[in-house]
Amino acid sequence: MSVMVGFAGFPFTRFTEREALEEAANGLRERGLSAVELSFSRCRLYVNPKSQGLMYPSLAQAEEAKMAFEGIMIGVHAPYTLVISSPSSKRRRLAKAHFTMNFKLGEALLANHLTFHCGPAGENAEEHVKEFLREIMKVREEHGYVTMPAPEVAGKKGSFASFETTVRIAGEVGCLICWDIAHDYARGGLITTRDGILRRLELLDDHIQLKGYRMPVHISGVVATRRGEKKHVPLARGGVPWMFFLSVLREQNYLGKVILLCEAKVSGGVRGRLDEAASILKFLQSDKKVESYRDKTKIDGFFM
Repeated sequence: MSVMVGFAGFPFTRFTEREALEEAANGLRERGLSAVELSFSRCRLYVNPKSQGLMYPSLAQAEEAKMAFEGIMIGVHAPYTLVISSPSSKRRRLAKAHFTMNFKLGEALLANHLTFHCGPAGENAEEHVKEFLREIMKVREEHGYVTMPAPEVAGKKGSFASFETTVRIAGEVGCLICWDIAHDYARGGLITTRDGILRRLELLDDHIQLKGYRMPVHISGVVATRRGEKKHVPLARGGVPWMFFLSVLREQNYLGKVILLCEAKVSGGVRGRLDEAASILKFLQSDKKVESYRDKTKIDGFFM
């Protein structure tokens, strides 16, 4: 299977112009990139004068985006305000309404996956998350929605949840995960060793049934504290062993199972994000291999 590389975080709201979509799509094609994750991160179901946020794009806009990104794998990212780890019935009803909207837009976009954050790691969070995901998977099945939910590995230690927990829960309910390797790294995940990465791939194979889908993988640099992730940064900063990680995935013939989405925070707007994502593709096309996390050798302009 072919390697799919692109970028995450392209904002898609009611005010996104078609020209912006076409510019991003053309930028992907010009660089040989083949994937994008559209972000509804600031979208609201209802907007009033006191609220902060923008309305979701219309279904007609989603159809336009699908045409603009023809031949490019699309994923979507739900708003950051969703919380499914809480026992609050109000929060869960609101989250369910957002998921329904995301499913409808995902259907129009033919989106591969729906990435989302679960919320704080409070008391009984795991049971709340599993219960909610089972409800959402039932809604998805009843309506025949194509987009697959993908809870994201959390970056902050106070957020739900770690790689291992996220994989186990996703396996139980039958959905994907979004493996953010910067988040995994920031909360102490063992992606700095070959054995650690191989163990993660084993867990994925044991628990996640892809069912024809590809698993989204977010890649970026990260600034971390004892509490985990603080902020995303360019690939060259933050210590995330992304080239070592990709070297292991390539060696294990795993690249055909995933979508590699660059989520690095860089200057230059969409063009800067496209160029950063292109550096991932360039590394993979170089056939160079980073043997370990401590390999500091310069490789065609890259440094580990």
